[in-house]
Amino acid sequence: MSKGLTFNDSERDRKIVKNIEQYQHRNEIPNFVEAVRRLCETALKIEEITNKKEL
Repeated sequence: MSKGLTFNDSERDRKIVKNIEQYQHRNEIPNFVEAVRRLCETALKIEEITNKKEL
């Protein structure tokens, strides 16, 4: 499966990219894509835990 994502030149996207880059460097992650993957996995886990608490 192949999916793509493009960040635009909007203020919102610039802020997201900056935050991802800071996360990448802080955690010594080798590349931007891997940092995005890890952040997505973490966010999905948090959402799952949060939704279970609401039931």
